[in-house]
Amino acid sequence: MLLSQRKPTILFVNYVPFGDGSTVVLYRTARYLKDRGYAITVVTPPNEWLEANAKEDGVTLLHADIPHLVGFTGPGGYCSYFVRLCKAVASLIKIVATGKYDIIHGNALPNFAPLFAALICKKPLVWHVHELVLQVPFVYHLFRRLPPLFAKAIICPSKAVQCGFQSKKTVVIPNTVPDEWFDSAHDRKIRAKIRRDFGVGPKDKVVLWIGGIAPRKGLNSLLKCFVDYKRMHGDITVMVAGPVFEKYRDHYKALRGFSETLPVRVIFAGPVHDPRPVYLAADCVTQTSLLPEAFGLTVLEAMSCGKPVVCSGGGGTAEFVEHDITALVIDPSNIQDLRNAVLSICFDSKKAQRLGMSALEKAKSYRASQVLPQLEKEYARIMNA
Repeated sequence: MLLSQRKPTILFVNYVPFGDGSTVVLYRTARYLKDRGYAITVVTPPNEWLEANAKEDGVTLLHADIPHLVGFTGPGGYCSYFVRLCKAVASLIKIVATGKYDIIHGNALPNFAPLFAALICKKPLVWHVHELVLQVPFVYHLFRRLPPLFAKAIICPSKAVQCGFQSKKTVVIPNTVPDEWFDSAHDRKIRAKIRRDFGVGPKDKVVLWIGGIAPRKGLNSLLKCFVDYKRMHGDITVMVAGPVFEKYRDHYKALRGFSETLPVRVIFAGPVHDPRPVYLAADCVTQTSLLPEAFGLTVLEAMSCGKPVVCSGGGGTAEFVEHDITALVIDPSNIQDLRNAVLSICFDSKKAQRLGMSALEKAKSYRASQVLPQLEKEYARIMNA
């Protein structure tokens, strides 16, 4: 059988030690391909989110200490980073030789271990970029020239990301949600259970904020909306779900302290293994990023659950969201506008239903089965080259 007539074996390489957006996208892609009959392996540093999902879905997971570019400024600086990088490349070379992989699929721009492993092993590299290159620290600009030079394909989740590269190798493949998310048969039971688990009353309005807790994500703006909230409007619970970045631990503690002064209940739920039930428990989902997002996965996930969304505009999010049609688009630094948008959804059921239904219809075009065949075509093109 010719090599081009079979499905290639893919080695995905992750460098993030928790379930952030890029990790979620990588894993969903890997799981989809596995279900399509591809031989898939994911290499990652220890990552509880990945490990829990891989065990449940039967995805092969291997561990390696894949360093992040933050190593330049971390303990040991340059020396520590390069030592870890060399060890990571050596681990990947061994894995590639043992598994006889056809393609190495690296995840995120500052992930260089798969680049050097691909060059040494003479394997084609697919570089999946999740960053808006025009926003990232200056050091990233020194390296953004590498994907066009060495990758066979540069996968971008949005045109906003694509414009950071002057290369014909770029391909826009949006982030996706699993097809099963659109099966709404048990949604009411799931919603009721999650709300009970968190002690939320049946008439309470739940405002959800989900994502990695960092200053640029704007959670502080959402909390400020409720400084002088009058409970006569109705009881509101703000639910915060997502990991805490270690370098922002003090920021997180400050938010916790501030939340205790508010006249609404604030629940810090921490990282969630499966975010869909948390979305279903919400009446309004917010995305308050102070900087444009490369894509805006949380917005799409909320839309796929039929939830009305209040979000910031710009970046990749602007490519699938329309104001007052599929979401309410606001400037999160304008606290009054953000507050008005959130409360209008919480206490105007007709508006909330209209936005939720339109959002759900839009999200259907981002199902994995609709989008990821394009990635399969890229793999086939690379194998045939």
